Amino acid sequence: MSVPGLPLSTVAPGRVVVAAAALGAAVALVVLTVTAPAAGPATALPDAGPAVALLSSGARLAGRVCAVVAVGGLLLPAWLLGEVRAPARVLRTVRVAAWAWVVASAVGMVATAAEALAVPLPGALASARVWAFVPTLETGRALMVTAVLAAFVGGGTLLVRTSGEALALLALALLAVLPTSLTGHVATSELHVPVTVGTAVHVVGALLWVGGLVGLGLLGRGPSLADAVGRFSGLALVAVSLVTVSGLLSAWWRLGPVGDAWRTSYGVLVLTKVALLAVLLALGAAHRRWSLPALRRGSTRVWWRLAAAETAVMGLALGAAVALGRAPTPTRPDVVALPHGGVTTVDRALPEPTAWRLVVEPRGSATGVVAVALLVLLVGLAASRPGLAPRAVWRGLAYGLGAAAVLGWLLLGGPGAYASALLVVHGLRLVAAALLVPPLLVLAAQHLLPAVPVDRRASPVDAALPVVVLVGVVLGSPLLGVSLARESVGTALVAGAVLAGLPAALLATRTDRRQAALVLVGVGLLVLLALTARPDAFAAQWFADLPLDWADPLRGTGIGERGE
Repeated sequence: MSVPGLPLSTVAPGRVVVAAAALGAAVALVVLTVTAPAAGPATALPDAGPAVALLSSGARLAGRVCAVVAVGGLLLPAWLLGEVRAPARVLRTVRVAAWAWVVASAVGMVATAAEALAVPLPGALASARVWAFVPTLETGRALMVTAVLAAFVGGGTLLVRTSGEALALLALALLAVLPTSLTGHVATSELHVPVTVGTAVHVVGALLWVGGLVGLGLLGRGPSLADAVGRFSGLALVAVSLVTVSGLLSAWWRLGPVGDAWRTSYGVLVLTKVALLAVLLALGAAHRRWSLPALRRGSTRVWWRLAAAETAVMGLALGAAVALGRAPTPTRPDVVALPHGGVTTVDRALPEPTAWRLVVEPRGSATGVVAVALLVLLVGLAASRPGLAPRAVWRGLAYGLGAAAVLGWLLLGGPGAYASALLVVHGLRLVAAALLVPPLLVLAAQHLLPAVPVDRRASPVDAALPVVVLVGVVLGSPLLGVSLARESVGTALVAGAVLAGLPAALLATRTDRRQAALVLVGVGLLVLLALTARPDAFAAQWFADLPLDWADPLRGTGIGERGE
């Protein structure tokens, strides 16, 4: 099997590895579907039929495989190849995988809505009622976000020129996987915060592990393979640790140490994944024992054989993960379920705000922890790139971890605790995220990543415009109420404010950056003025329903005595 214009030795390994992952995942899904226990006794409730259920599982599996290929392809220019440019065909593969990911997400939306409405195939695909129902479902909204982010990944491959740009696109690809991973069982878990964080760490670690192998397969038998494998070895060790620890902890939290929960279909699938993990660890040990020494001697045969077997087993684990997402979760008898899955943006015991509490009051936000951990992971990956001077590494780490600390304070400190109870804090937090975090990120990138671009043409006002638009859209649309009520949306908006603030931080001169910062400070003052002058115009019902004695629905700021 060959491709015109490309040598067989370069293309074949990539095809074998990617095909092994896809085939393993498909085989796992088919086996698990066929051997799934039969449904309970028939009821009068309508059902969409097995075709829609299979379409939903298949779309989710296809999306995961496409995500693995996209992450693996982006890992090459972002980290595994160092200063060597990735072949153009790798970015083309990432682009195809990203757009296929968009299609799989769209199909998943339809299948999810069709299942909820009990609309069978083929009418579900063309039903306007099904499409209109997608945004009302949590999974449907998650797939919509994933589709948009995957589209950005596909379009971004046309613009990637440097390893820093590839790393930013890699972060977007990892972020695109999380919305669908953090819905369903995770969102309704009684132990919401630890399970959410554990699942996010598990998913990111697995993507880096599987994606790294697929990326090496896409690279083929080039002269840079040995160096790339050496860099992947360190990354794989970290990823394996994350996957193992987070997976075992999540299983413990969900199922408990012993009991009947482990004998349910959900428990059996968890044990299946544990067994597959044990096989993968054994294959990893075989890599270190045989294939890596052979690779240093110039022989690639053992490496590719073990890599193909490893990705096939990883594919089986992907299929088991998709089946696990559709299996009913057993309820532990020692954990009391909370209303709405225990998820709330405002703590009923939140004390009345003071200046000190607005700074230090802690907030247990699962999505906030995930966002900060992802930023720390990306900074660590950038700092571990070869060829960097020690001084540059330490300075880059200091600035990068400083940005993570500020982001953590906005999401997990006083601003995070009071953002959904104090409208002023909610608005000013967005401005602060755009003003404080991007300059630290840019300074970190200038030390850790080569050729960080600066904008020599934009004016300070133009650079600050994305922040103005974001704040205006949030405060002037129904998105305000959604962000107040949903922790994940609030966290996403803070992350969006950080991205919107990057153009101002990338201005060419210090004078321009200072002027842009003054513009953002002015935006913050205008937000403060608007929210204190007319608070009743912004999500008044939300504040009226808050279970807090010190909240005042008439003022909307949450400060003062409650009116009669």
